[in-house]
Amino acid sequence: MKIDPIKVASLYEATANNNIINNNSNMQKDVQHSNDRVEISDVGSKHSEIALFKARVINDIEKGASAEKIQVLKSGIENGTYHVSGVDIAEAMIRGHVNKL
Repeated sequence: MKIDPIKVASLYEATANNNIINNNSNMQKDVQHSNDRVEISDVGSKHSEIALFKARVINDIEKGASAEKIQVLKSGIENGTYHVSGVDIAEAMIRGHVNKL
């Protein structure tokens, strides 16, 4: 039996072209029926808010205060010379409230 290489090559090309056409038509069907969307549940959005709050707290903790500043504050409290004005307290409370918004 003699195999003609030209016929084998043309058969191979025809099969490959047919597969490409079938794959393209399947992809077009998938694209036409695709209605993807993303929804985030209430629990998921709460999780996001909690993660943001956690990151802020960790950032504040990591900043910390210098040992010198802490010693000055401790000394002032022990000596009775450390006083905070009512205006400073009110401003800190307002800043904290505004940051929550």
